[in-house]
Amino acid sequence: MKKVLKDSNQYIKDSIVDYGDFKLFLDLDNGFSKNNLIPPKQGSEHIIKKAEEYLNHPYPQQTASMYMEFKKNGNRTNYEKPYFKRRDMLFYFLLAECIERKGRFTDNLIDLLWMILEESTWVLPAHNGHMPHSSYICPLPYCFKDEVDYIDLFAAETGALLAWVYYLAEEILNSITPVIASRLLYELDRRIINPFLINDDMWWTSLKGNAVNNWNPWIVSNALVVCALCVKDTNKRGVFVERACRMLDGFTKHYPDDGGCDEGPSYWNVAGASYFDCLELIYDMTGGRIDVFSNPFVRRIMEYIMHMHVVDNFYLNFADSPAKITVDFSAVARMGRRTKSNDLEAFGLAQYNLTKPCIISQRTYRSIKSLYDVPQKQGAEYTAKDAALPQLGVMVLRSDKSLLGIKGGHNAEGHNHNDVGNFIVFANSNPLIIDVGVGTYTKETFSSQRYSIWTMRSEYHNLPNIAGHEQIAGFAKRATNCVFDLHNRTFRAELKETYGFEKLVSYTREARMYEDGCIEIIEDIKMEEKSDVNFHLMTIDRPKIGENCLIFENGKVEFDKSLEVFVEQIEMNDEKLSGVWKTNSVFRIHLKAKDIKEGIYHFNIFPQ
Repeated sequence: MKKVLKDSNQYIKDSIVDYGDFKLFLDLDNGFSKNNLIPPKQGSEHIIKKAEEYLNHPYPQQTASMYMEFKKNGNRTNYEKPYFKRRDMLFYFLLAECIERKGRFTDNLIDLLWMILEESTWVLPAHNGHMPHSSYICPLPYCFKDEVDYIDLFAAETGALLAWVYYLAEEILNSITPVIASRLLYELDRRIINPFLINDDMWWTSLKGNAVNNWNPWIVSNALVVCALCVKDTNKRGVFVERACRMLDGFTKHYPDDGGCDEGPSYWNVAGASYFDCLELIYDMTGGRIDVFSNPFVRRIMEYIMHMHVVDNFYLNFADSPAKITVDFSAVARMGRRTKSNDLEAFGLAQYNLTKPCIISQRTYRSIKSLYDVPQKQGAEYTAKDAALPQLGVMVLRSDKSLLGIKGGHNAEGHNHNDVGNFIVFANSNPLIIDVGVGTYTKETFSSQRYSIWTMRSEYHNLPNIAGHEQIAGFAKRATNCVFDLHNRTFRAELKETYGFEKLVSYTREARMYEDGCIEIIEDIKMEEKSDVNFHLMTIDRPKIGENCLIFENGKVEFDKSLEVFVEQIEMNDEKLSGVWKTNSVFRIHLKAKDIKEGIYHFNIFPQ
């Protein structure tokens, strides 16, 4: 029962600052002025350059046919690409015009703003089924006659973006006509503020006591931006923030005590990090009176991303996460500073790159704040440490030459893959044994067909097929008797339950890392009758097959003599996957033990 905001013992409504006295970014020494939007030089130059590129870019078009594609064939991309491009262009035109104030980008700003205001819905086709009047029977949203009563992730993001347009550019808009700002406020009230305040039935709110995922802080953080920047009635602001706090306590109530994000590091960007955005907004809206940054649980949520980092933009990508993600390291350093985590602050400072500001139109609050929060101690020394997150079920072991990430958990986690016991190995800062990740989302991704997708199946992770069985989904399909021994640098778990067939007596996986960086994987399998066991390793490079070993450019894997080896090339016809790995194919290595009843098998991994 981790109700962080309720436990702060503050009566929230009485703490709200009047709109006229409200100030953003109270924790920053240089503050923030909406009438003087001049970020540091590198940020300003990047924004102006990007906006100039967009001046010659045609406005993206969206049609009813594109919206209906999700219903017809499961395609999300054709509608989402122009949807997000519109918002990206608007964000850069807004920032560039507010920096320059020469009128160069005003017409484009108004054009994109008006187009978005004219969109029948800001809810994506993939989320249309959540709307009360728009089940999947109907391929178009029911969103007229003032019956908008649902907010999805991207409606909320759109609301936050438009709130920034109002807050920063109201005078610019009014110099053309007050109609634009009036229409903007009307749509924000209709599509964001009113549904947020009155609809308890939106599943992501947690107000009915249900467990929730990233949708909760992701949406709440954007809704709070709308409230902070556009709602002027103090009582209404108080009701809004108090309701938001109840929702956020519903999110943390079910979060692991160790702060781990079971949806993977990419989703931490919009789960744990969005939760931090919420806390920052609540701090500002209450003039600093509601301050929970010292809560150890909050600190652990933020430190998760530090534990999952491998090298550069590689992360341990369990669940629906690509192996490469973008993280705002100014925000990470700020998380460390505000939660008093010296390690996290040092991690953010060490990774921060002043020449590449992290500006993302889908995270407007964080992007704008990070433009101003330029770390003064860039390039700090940071040494990554071993970590165990036992509630999440993840362990990370490191040496100068290698890294091992391995997970326990269960097969009903958020954005789950059937991957209990899966492990990832980096050797000399390069991927050796990989988790392929997740492809482009389609209708099947979040349906009963999810585990027909090859990237979701256990036998396309570093896990065996046992007697023709692979792991199956479900909360009961979990690792048991887990050991996370940091002192002896050992992980061990019983994985029998994840396979769900009676004739498997036991299957224990143990992983160890030695001082020289060598890694040992020990597989102990017992069955009631003889059958085959096919171990798998996923790699991006085809190995050379030596005597009882696989030889890679940056490492070697030795295995038992009794195993038969076969290397399978798997084509990846997905630009999301190929974009991460910079290749159109990966390799699945089969190591088969034939006709056995029980056995212990060793895989020794050597960086080189």
